[in-house]
Amino acid sequence: MSRPRGHAARAATTLLAALLAAGCQSAPAPVVNAAGPGAGGASSSADATDTTRATGTGATSTTAGATPVATTTSAPTSSTGASTRSSSTRTSTPVAPAGPTNTAGSGAGGYRLVQKWLPYPQQRKDEMADYARRHYGIASAHLDAQVIVVHFTESDTAASAYNTFAADVPNRGELPGTCAHFIVDQDGTVLAIVPTDLMCRHAIGLNHVAIGIEIVQATHGHSSTWAEQQILARPAQIDAVLRLVRELQARYGIGAGDVIGHAMANGHRLFVDKLGWRNDHTDWSAPSIAALRQRL
Repeated sequence: MSRPRGHAARAATTLLAALLAAGCQSAPAPVVNAAGPGAGGASSSADATDTTRATGTGATSTTAGATPVATTTSAPTSSTGASTRSSSTRTSTPVAPAGPTNTAGSGAGGYRLVQKWLPYPQQRKDEMADYARRHYGIASAHLDAQVIVVHFTESDTAASAYNTFAADVPNRGELPGTCAHFIVDQDGTVLAIVPTDLMCRHAIGLNHVAIGIEIVQATHGHSSTWAEQQILARPAQIDAVLRLVRELQARYGIGAGDVIGHAMANGHRLFVDKLGWRNDHTDWSAPSIAALRQRL
């Protein structure tokens, strides 16, 4: 199993401590764009795979300035109510970055972690557990993190992606709605939106084992490869992605070979879907992921 190398491992240490310390503490109430869920033309359920894409037209990112919000709600947990984990899964601690007023990890490359939890009430946990039972044979919403799946949002703002995920509308006729654990904006801001011990629907066949990272970028009529190259060439954003991935690797013992793109999900050794579903996304193909891995 490969580990983050040299400077990567060292860079993870300080912020990782802050992540773990914040895991079950009070977190900011989710703030949705004033236009409400679905604002900015975000699509809802037309996608053929588990990450619904937000178009983002007209949406304004709410991450600029990282305005603090009232700490009136707690981070969602996977241990509430009926959604219980299988005894065969590994124990993990949720990674929950520090809140908007905490500056841990800010600095190099514009990297900054901001809590902005999605609404994830018991109803959504139960929906996730039911989905996991149908597709993985696991009646639990608990995530046993072993893989990191990288996506891009097909939108120009973090707000539009967040609003799409917050809406919790059916995708491919099933609930819960799609989501990811982190959104990385173009200025290097990382939004922590779902704790890493809760499943999200972001990659068919791997949701039970994969942390999802959405990177803000649209294709604008170009190919997925073009979009990935924009990300790889944008210093603040790609530096934030790399630092986040290194921290998650260090926390969960995830090797570089298990850092994959959405386009690679069907071929992963842990892929399973009892209903025969498959991904059809082209975001983050093997060559682009190879370029990302080289920087880890």
